[in-house]
Amino acid sequence: MNSLDVTTTPTDYGMQGALAVQVRSDVANPRWSQEPITVYRPADALPYPVIFYSHAFLGSEHTRIAPMLRRLASAGFNVVFVPYKGLSVTRTEQYATLWEGFRAAATQYGAQFDLTRVGFMGHSFGGGATPEMARRAFAAPTQNGLTQPWGSSGRFLFIMAPWFSFPSLERPTATDDHYRDLPLDVKVVLQVFADDDTNDHQIARQDVWDKLPTGLERSWQVISSDQCGADLLLASHNIPPGNVANAGDNALDVWGITRHALALADYAVGSKSQAAKDVAFGLTDSGRSMGQWVACGGRPVAPLVASPTPVFTSCSGGATTPQQYTFDVTQHCRYSDTGSMGTPPCR
Repeated sequence: MNSLDVTTTPTDYGMQGALAVQVRSDVANPRWSQEPITVYRPADALPYPVIFYSHAFLGSEHTRIAPMLRRLASAGFNVVFVPYKGLSVTRTEQYATLWEGFRAAATQYGAQFDLTRVGFMGHSFGGGATPEMARRAFAAPTQNGLTQPWGSSGRFLFIMAPWFSFPSLERPTATDDHYRDLPLDVKVVLQVFADDDTNDHQIARQDVWDKLPTGLERSWQVISSDQCGADLLLASHNIPPGNVANAGDNALDVWGITRHALALADYAVGSKSQAAKDVAFGLTDSGRSMGQWVACGGRPVAPLVASPTPVFTSCSGGATTPQQYTFDVTQHCRYSDTGSMGTPPCR
C-alpha cells in the first residue's frame, strides 16, 4: 500500500487549498504543436502568482502529477506545465521548448498571471533545467524575449533530484552563462531522494548547488524512505511520480514536496513570514516533519533532512541499486550538445 491514508496529513501546507481549480490545455506549444501547454489555475479570473513547472524526462503527461499541480493551484497559483520532447532532440531544443512555452502561456493569460511573483519548479531533467529557466527570466530578461524581469516582488526555485544542468547553451562562450547572475533575493530549495538509483546526488551538488551564487537563502534537503508493516514510502527517483502512470501520491509527495514547495512560495511571494520560512527550509522539528503513521503506534515517519550545505545520507533500504555517488564532470559533458570538453566548451 502506498497512499495518503496510511499517514496523517499536514495542516499548514500541502493539502488541497480553498480555491476551485480549472485545468486548461489551451496554449499552443510553439515547438511541439501536438502537445499543448496546460495551465492549472484558480477558477476565477483574478491575477495570481505563477509557478513554471519543468517535468521529468519522458514525463510529458501532466496527468501523472495532477494531484500535486492541483494542490499548488488550489492554494492560489497559476501552474504552467510545458511538454517537451525527450528523444531525438538536443538539449538546446528541450530548453528552448520549455522557455518559449512559458513565455507563450504568460502572453496568452496576460493580467491573470502576476509575473512580479514567480517561481520555477522542476524534477529530474526538468530540475536540471530549472535554474537556467530562472536565469533567463530573472537575470537576462531582455536577452530572452522579455521586456522586464519576472519576479520583482518575489521569486523562488524548487528543484527535485536534478539531472545535469546546461546553462545558456545558446551562448556557450558567454561570461554570464552560469547561475551566479541570479538575483540574491531568489529563495531556493533543492531536494534529493535517499533511494534515488537514477540521478547521482553529486550531480545536484556539483551541477546545480555549486553554480548558484553565494548569499542566496537556500536549503539542501533529503527525503528518506520509511516503512510501517506492509506500507512502504519509497524515496526513489519518482517522487513526484513523473515517470510512473497512475502511481498516485503519498506522504512523501504531500509532506516532502508539496508542503515545502507551498511554504517556499508563501515565504518568497506570499506572506514572507518566519513560519513559512521554517517549513520551507526545514528549520524546526515541525518543519522537518513528514507526519505520523496511522498504524505502528503513530510513530513519526522518517523526518526530512535539511541543511544549509549539501549532506549525503546512506540509502534508506528501498533502492534496488544503491546510490554510488560517482558523478564526474566529464559525464556532464558527455550528455551536453557539445559532447566533449572541446570547443565550444562544455560547462
